Amino acid sequence: MKPDYYQLLDLRSNSTAAEIKKKFRELAKLYHPDRNPGNADAEERFKLINEAYEHLRDLDRRADYDRYLNRLQYKKAPRRAAAWYDTFHPVDPELSDFFKGFYSSLSASGRRRAARGADVRLNVKVAFHEAALGCVKEIRFPISVDCPRCAGSGVPAGARQHRCAHCHGTGRNPLPVGIRKQCEHCRGSGRVYMDRCRRCSGSGRVESFRVIQVNVPAGIETGTRLHLKGLGARGAAGGKAGDFLVVVQVAKHPLLQLEEGRLVCRVPVPVYRALAGGKIDVPTLDGIATIDVPPGARDGLEIRLQGQGQYMPAGKRRGDLIIRLVVEMPATMTRAEKKLIQQLADMAATSAYPASKKYDRMLSGLLPKSTSRTRRQV
Repeated sequence: MKPDYYQLLDLRSNSTAAEIKKKFRELAKLYHPDRNPGNADAEERFKLINEAYEHLRDLDRRADYDRYLNRLQYKKAPRRAAAWYDTFHPVDPELSDFFKGFYSSLSASGRRRAARGADVRLNVKVAFHEAALGCVKEIRFPISVDCPRCAGSGVPAGARQHRCAHCHGTGRNPLPVGIRKQCEHCRGSGRVYMDRCRRCSGSGRVESFRVIQVNVPAGIETGTRLHLKGLGARGAAGGKAGDFLVVVQVAKHPLLQLEEGRLVCRVPVPVYRALAGGKIDVPTLDGIATIDVPPGARDGLEIRLQGQGQYMPAGKRRGDLIIRLVVEMPATMTRAEKKLIQQLADMAATSAYPASKKYDRMLSGLLPKSTSRTRRQV
């Protein structure tokens, strides 16, 4: 079976020679092997485009091809005692399963039964602070709508009509039991079109985009699904539309993290700052804040910032932000720093270090009382 040369060049059957030449040049430039190195599909497409152009550029060969299309259209379809969708054989074999499923949803009267539309699922990534505080997210996603050029009919204005070869113009086909049903090929009109809308390729549907507003509740976690009813795919034959499922993915924060429902930030503090105390900057959900580190702050000390965390599950008030101090020792020290630290160590009173004082007392108790205290180098 010859391919549809008009479809290959995206042309109508009554296109002029100038239109055929112009379209061929556009497609040949698009699928030329030099522009698609190593692309076998593009190379095959380029060969088919050249074949179609050679048939349509010559008036005699084009006339023979048009007569071939007419014979193919009027050829009587064989009757088979099988399901009615088996009498339809698309040119593209990959469409067979689609039409089989489509016509199996028809009732005995030839009308399609109402079917619910498919659910649409979309993953949406939200920032850490958006998930903690809640937000309204604008989502843009592709949908299928009626073609604006042909108003969903699939055929252009002024397209040529022919008698349907399957029902012979009656609009109805006999079933094996003798009942006549509406012809699914012409949809009961008894006429079919040779030309198809170039915008939608005869399907009556084109891709568009839809924008919706989604309320992301505060405190949401990764993997949570937001269920929006009736915003999915359109149902068939008047059926209800499917649902729109938004799967939330929360981005990680470089400094903040959740621990058992609490918002925590680990802040490294130099040992000198921890000893002397002072002000440090810390991150919050609302920006940068400055807090006071008390003198002599120990490693692991937690400073609570009330009302600076994420919203509680009820969503009425915010929790607290926990600042956990991590006292950091210097990786290297200068000679002057070592000298100062040694002076501090010599000046330090034993009473200021109760744990060290207790350790020395317990160590002394391990020595025999009759002997003098000795030290062994290890």
